[in-house]
Amino acid sequence: MADRGLKRLKELAALFKVRPGSAVTLPRDFDPGFTADFGKDDADRASNVLRQGTDLLAEYQDRLAAPRRPMRCWSCCRASTPRARTA
Repeated sequence: MADRGLKRLKELAALFKVRPGSAVTLPRDFDPGFTADFGKDDADRASNVLRQGTDLLAEYQDRLAAPRRPMRCWSCCRASTPRARTA
């Protein structure tokens, strides 16, 4: 994705950020007719921006859901290591 497109997506997302703990009433706090400067003739461009945004979101979700590297079983290693016995 081009840097310009990513910048535009970040600008659009910033418009919809809400502070944690704040109350939101959608019709009051956000204009339901908001078009992000896309006109009736901009359907292809708007569709492209939407696709880029959903692709980016999917990439972020994949990163979050990526399997973690399994932890080594250090207790098994310690159990099989000979220890000096104290009498």
